[in-house]
Order: sequence, then C-alpha cells, then structure tokens
Amino acid sequence: VPFFQSTSDCFRPIWLQRGFSWPAAVVEMAYGAGSLCFYTGEDVLRCLDAATGEERWRFSRPNFRMWDVFVAGDGRVLAAGLDDSATPPRALVLVLGDRGSLQATYDLSAQFGIITAILLDGDTLYVGGVRWVDKGGGSRCSLGGSGIYRLRVARYALTGSGASLGTLYDPIPAEIGELPPEQ
Repeated sequence: VPFFQSTSDCFRPIWLQRGFSWPAAVVEMAYGAGSLCFYTGEDVLRCLDAATGEERWRFSRPNFRMWDVFVAGDGRVLAAGLDDSATPPRALVLVLGDRGSLQATYDLSAQFGIITAILLDGDTLYVGGVRWVDKGGGSRCSLGGSGIYRLRVARYALTGSGASLGTLYDPIPAEIGELPPEQ
C-alpha cells in the first residue's frame, strides 16, 4: 500500500501531495482493512482510504475526549475515551461501522477511570487503562484527593446487549516499577 511516495528531497504522504489538508496534530492513529484512522486534538476521528488518502468519513461526539483508536480486520473502528458530560466522566468504547456510523457504546466505567489502549479480536475486546484507587476521602475528579490511578488490563466478550467482563489483571506496583505514593 503506497502510504508514502518519494519526492526530490523527502518522503511525504501521498495525500499531502494531492492537497489533502492534514490537521495540526495527530494524537493517535491506527491502520487496518485498507483504512487509516486517526484523531486530532479537536477530538474528530477521521478515516481515510489508505491507498489514496481520500477521506471516507469523520466522526465526533460532543463531550467525548478520545484516547485510543483501533481498526479491526472486519473494518469496524473502535474509539476509546472519556465522556465529560457525566460526573465523574465515563470511560467508553465506541464501535463505528461503515461511514462512521455508531454501532455500539460500551460503558466500562465500573472497571476503568481512563481507557488508554483497546484491541478487538472477533468479539473479544481487550482493554488497558487505569482505575482510581481511593486512599480515603478522595475523588478522581479532584486533584487534591487522596488517591492514585493504578494500571489495569481486562478482557470482555462483546454481545448484542453489552460487554461482559471476562478477566481483570491488576499488577501490583512492584511488578511495573510504580513508585509508592508520597506519605
């Protein structure tokens, strides 16, 4: 797939050579099923034809801050992020189909404070992120609370009615070299 084409002095994506207007900052991108999908600081998810650079679709959702994007082999696109319209914010995974249509929304807030990585294998969803551990009187919405975000990885089975939690893995701080919170 010709993502890049040589020019006289550098390599540039072919869609830049055809007048494609690239946003100022690409925050995250993923490739699969002939699509290159990315989102920007403006929280707009864009999907391009990887071979031509032509935009296939755009998706945005009010109050949704994206953290990760994944393109499945069947062409579904997943976006993980926070829904800031709720207090505390909700950790969501959105599943988008053809032309960026919203097919499903999975609220994983019971297990995650922030989702930072997603992977889909068939109907099995793997999620990485962090969870809030309250150390007494804290809130994950306030910086002054006495708590800490801790790493977490989970596996879910996706069904028509939701995401069914399979397994959770919470590494102990020593396993990942995490420094203990200040005393």
